[in-house]
Amino acid sequence: MSTATFERMAYRRYFTDGLHPFIQLLLLAALMLISSSVFTLLGMYLVRPLFGITALDVVVQAAMENPLMVAENAAQIHALKTVQLMASVGMFLVPALLFAWLKFPDGDYLFLNARPSLIMAGAGTLALLLAVPAVSWLYEWNKTLQLPDALASLQKLLDEAAHANEQLTLAFLATPRQTELFINLIVIALIPALGEELLFRGCIFQLLQEWTRRSHAAVWISAALFSLVHGDLFGFLPRLIMGALLAYLFLWTSNLWVPIIAHAFYNGIQVLLAFLFDHGWIGFDIREESRMSWPVVLVSSVICVAAVYWLNRHVEERKFIY
Repeated sequence: MSTATFERMAYRRYFTDGLHPFIQLLLLAALMLISSSVFTLLGMYLVRPLFGITALDVVVQAAMENPLMVAENAAQIHALKTVQLMASVGMFLVPALLFAWLKFPDGDYLFLNARPSLIMAGAGTLALLLAVPAVSWLYEWNKTLQLPDALASLQKLLDEAAHANEQLTLAFLATPRQTELFINLIVIALIPALGEELLFRGCIFQLLQEWTRRSHAAVWISAALFSLVHGDLFGFLPRLIMGALLAYLFLWTSNLWVPIIAHAFYNGIQVLLAFLFDHGWIGFDIREESRMSWPVVLVSSVICVAAVYWLNRHVEERKFIY
């Protein structure tokens, strides 16, 4: 058997081979659109037999007007969380897994096979948590930005969307029943972190890196897309920073579990703190807006940069250990 024949037999062509990265991004977007539509409709269908909810739009409107009242109604809030869970699975998790399979069915395109070291996971999580004061300050500043008078109608729509998002968040984070803690850890912390990291860092970042051949450009473009998908213009800058930090964690460690763990822990801390406040175990309510003092923002930011730098150096040094 000739060498050329052997090479042709050894090399397997996959579905995305030869496709420009932009075309692959469009394929991924199509998977997101189809999957999110199917799973969201399925979630809306399930709320009737599971919770007896026949008018989901009425429940959504009630949550925007009085989120705590809806949170007290187990059937209504569980219906909303079911739809949210199905939407997250359909929008992020399923498309990422399908695309990764199409991209490299026999390999580890999403870098999930290798378990991260405790040091890498801990340093990544610490860096993300240390960024919170600066991100919170940036969020408060971002909210003060106003569009020109010529775009007053758009400003009104954005304000209404931001208010609706805040009200739904209040309804979701409220935990009048202790069982809500477990539900929220799944719906708000674990599944979004897993799905968003698989999609934005695992797929979109790698496709942008393949397209641009510039890792830093891929980091910031994927972070911008991550922030835009959340649909909150007044939270664009803080989510941009968080998305970039998560992308750098993946870039430097070559292990998607590091940003997944950091993201899930970040979400989970918010869920846990809200639960502890609701049940009188702490006096601090994370849902209340409070501006961080400059010393806290500055010190935490410096330590965050130091943690990220140390993690980068730690990974680089380990590359030379055999």
